[in-house]
Amino acid sequence: MRVSEEIGRLILVDLAQHGHRDSPVIMDPWSPDPRMYFLLPAGSVTGPTFGPGTIALGRGSHVVVPPFHSTEGPGLHWHRPPTGAHLFIDAVRFREALERVTGVGSEGE
Repeated sequence: MRVSEEIGRLILVDLAQHGHRDSPVIMDPWSPDPRMYFLLPAGSVTGPTFGPGTIALGRGSHVVVPPFHSTEGPGLHWHRPPTGAHLFIDAVRFREALERVTGVGSEGE
């Protein structure tokens, strides 16, 4: 799931406040609008967006994945690398955090 850096950072704070600290996130500061990529399980999103400020990347899309050791900028890097059993963020947790930080529920899409 691609989000702006601003929304991504708010989501990460919200997830941490709700006890979810192990979400792998890729940071791309080089794009014209810096963005973050949250890794959700394949098939967990059915539409082109998941809520305000999001773009779901499905078949035909690609995300460049940095080397595991790349955890600092200035370029593409893991803002939060995957850990053990946490290779993806649960889609429900992501949506709940997105709704809390944007104030828009899934019915507002």
